[in-house]
Amino acid sequence: MNNKSIQSRIFKGLNGQFAAGETVVIAVSGGTDSLALLHLLCAIRHKLGVELHAATLDHGLRGEQSADDARYVEQIAAQWGVACTRGVVDVRALSAEWSVGIETAARRARYDFLADILRTIRAYHLLTAHHADDQAETVLMRILRGTGIEGLGGMHDESPMLGAGNFALVRPLLNTTKAELVAYCAEANIIPREDATNAETHTVRNRLRHEILPLLRTINPQVDRALIQLADVALVEDELIDAQLQTILMEENILAQQKQIVFPQARFGVLETALQRRFIVWAARRVMPEIEMNFERVLAAVRLAVRHLHGDNQVGALELLGDGVRFRIDYNVFIIERGDAPLDEDVPLLLTADHEIALEATTTLYKGWMLHAASTLSASISTAIALHIPPDATLKLRGRRAGDRMSPRRLNGHSCRLSRWMIDQKIPAAIRDRIPILTVNDNVAAILWLLAPQIEQRFTPTDDKQPSIWIWIDKPDFDTSYPSW
Repeated sequence: MNNKSIQSRIFKGLNGQFAAGETVVIAVSGGTDSLALLHLLCAIRHKLGVELHAATLDHGLRGEQSADDARYVEQIAAQWGVACTRGVVDVRALSAEWSVGIETAARRARYDFLADILRTIRAYHLLTAHHADDQAETVLMRILRGTGIEGLGGMHDESPMLGAGNFALVRPLLNTTKAELVAYCAEANIIPREDATNAETHTVRNRLRHEILPLLRTINPQVDRALIQLADVALVEDELIDAQLQTILMEENILAQQKQIVFPQARFGVLETALQRRFIVWAARRVMPEIEMNFERVLAAVRLAVRHLHGDNQVGALELLGDGVRFRIDYNVFIIERGDAPLDEDVPLLLTADHEIALEATTTLYKGWMLHAASTLSASISTAIALHIPPDATLKLRGRRAGDRMSPRRLNGHSCRLSRWMIDQKIPAAIRDRIPILTVNDNVAAILWLLAPQIEQRFTPTDDKQPSIWIWIDKPDFDTSYPSW
């Protein structure tokens, strides 16, 4: 197939999709796929009636080589009469800041960059160079990781640009093979700049591309077509379920922000299981473009939600869905959010991370929560914990510090790091330094985390006559019942 034929096929797929005079953004890395896409769009842009705007991002991972790639795209775009925005980010720094892997940080930074361009130039459509080989790899990768019918559907020709607002992500090359794109560039005398890391096999996708799929082709030379056919079948059935979900979403008061989706618990509880799972997937993809989720994580999130709805109080609990996206339970809503979404936790925290104060009869905490301490306890208070402390001890509240350890009664004398305990409790990283820690004579005596308070073994009363201080937390209109010991 020659280049004119490919251009004609792509034009037929895109014709009528854009408004006259609209500017569309094309993600261009400088490799074969994206340069072929940019070139063929240049060839048909007047027939489509659109303006083109290229976007290229230097991820800062390959030093001058990646910077040169971005500059090369900028030069090519200028030669072809296309506006271009070039950006640069430090993905390694973002990986550390967001507590995610390099690949996840790169993907997140890339889509944030592209979304910013769409907003800045007031464009609606983003075009990417995902092709048929990518589709086969995606379906196989999702099968290996564990997926549902939504994942088997692979990538769509057009989908909402999830996590970015009201934008559309268009993939015009999904029916075009890599071999066709290589031939296209050769015929057009386009010299791509290939990223050498694409040949490495330490990532799942690259290993599938260079090792697993070639092996499968020796068993079935048409395995790529079979995977794409599977995606097509799953996509049609997936659209039926998705249509039901969209009807529900239109009827509900859902708070949908760039990095966070909030959904009423009561409405979630009456959904069919398939739609509960679908909502989790939909929301995760909305806040994180191209998220790769293990379906087991989706099931775990649904199980957590159902346990909470059936009376097992899980407020504050969360499940990680992948790529830094989490499912979190609040008081009346379920929240799906990116790890870097601003936290609006309504749980008892210190006012600031470096807050250290003497314990008082009543201490004001974050968002109107109150911590109470008394030597006697009213019968009407059922949420208190008891501590045995020496006479004239100095009691303070503070946040955790590096090296903090304690020996909870549950561990039978074994100590644990507070940081490890907080991770095991799935406490969001952004608030771990603000969990109230009670110290007695500067020794950690208790972690006052609402869902699972922990008392240092040596301050745990051994009988009912021994308690010397009671502590409880409350806030008007909230059920603050502690789990039973």
